[in-house]
Amino acid sequence: MCDCIGCGKQVKFRARQRDLQVICNVYEDGVWRRVEHFHEECYETSGFPYGSPSE
Repeated sequence: MCDCIGCGKQVKFRARQRDLQVICNVYEDGVWRRVEHFHEECYETSGFPYGSPSE
């Protein structure tokens, strides 16, 4: 589990429930720096900071 960058609440995996999340690998100056997790709705609300997600 990890915290959503948008709302600060935990992003949880549940086998029976198909909640969507956005996982972003963040690069700075061409070097990988971190992973950021968002709930799908939090990513949309934040204005797609890393572009449109792919399936």
